[in-house]
Amino acid sequence: MKLRGLCSETARNVGTGTTKAAVWTLTAAAVLVLLSTADVLVIRQIETDMDVFRSGVADVSKLVAAEHVDGAVCDRLSETATIEGSGAVREAVPLIVNESPNVAMATFEVSLGLASILGLDSPDPFGVWIENELASALMVEQGGSLSTPNGPMTVAGVFAWPNDGRDARFGFSVLVPISSSEQFDECWVRAWPFTDETSHIQRSVVTVSSDQGPAVVAQLNNSLGTAFDPNRLYRERVTRHSLWVAPIVVGAIGFVAVWRRVKVGNRGRAVLSSWVEREL
Repeated sequence: MKLRGLCSETARNVGTGTTKAAVWTLTAAAVLVLLSTADVLVIRQIETDMDVFRSGVADVSKLVAAEHVDGAVCDRLSETATIEGSGAVREAVPLIVNESPNVAMATFEVSLGLASILGLDSPDPFGVWIENELASALMVEQGGSLSTPNGPMTVAGVFAWPNDGRDARFGFSVLVPISSSEQFDECWVRAWPFTDETSHIQRSVVTVSSDQGPAVVAQLNNSLGTAFDPNRLYRERVTRHSLWVAPIVVGAIGFVAVWRRVKVGNRGRAVLSSWVEREL
């Protein structure tokens, strides 16, 4: 059959509804939509889990080496290509404020680099940083001041520290930024993704001395899992097979449609032949 005749025959079959082309086309389209939607939902879930992991500071690790963390080196780690933020931490004498004289506030001295990990983009240059629930309890906000026995203390920034499994010490706490030239107890690092190379770089902040104990590296929030590799999850997702499953399924639908058309056509010709024989 010539191409023109083939096209004409196909048009007649489709036009008369003999092949049920619309039904098979809708079926194939529905399969493609379902496969695509499933893949999109899986990818979106990976992105959501990644956002939860990072917002919960599970991508932050802390190196603990009491009094042997070089604050200046720790702050400069954020200048490397693999580290997004870094800052040093050490415990300080609890703070007493006149607004709550009977409750000593947990207090930590920190390097300025820690602001990026806490989400403080532009804290005031002088003053303390307060956890937001404590700020609410004391009815103070950024730019305000706390009254202490030693005089007023400016609130330079307010940071969020929810109870979601992260290191709870900063909850209801006051942080005092100090010079990074001091020696600290901990160095916090935010890196994405966190690799063995990042761990080696983080250990470079430890100062060596005869009384130095072993430096310990721990995840700041391990309630969300010890590691999260979105690239691996993307590569290994179940719906990645949609790319080659879709053409197979569509091909199978096309085969069934053609097979059904041939079968119906043969049955019709058999019936017509039988009727002609009876009439003759």
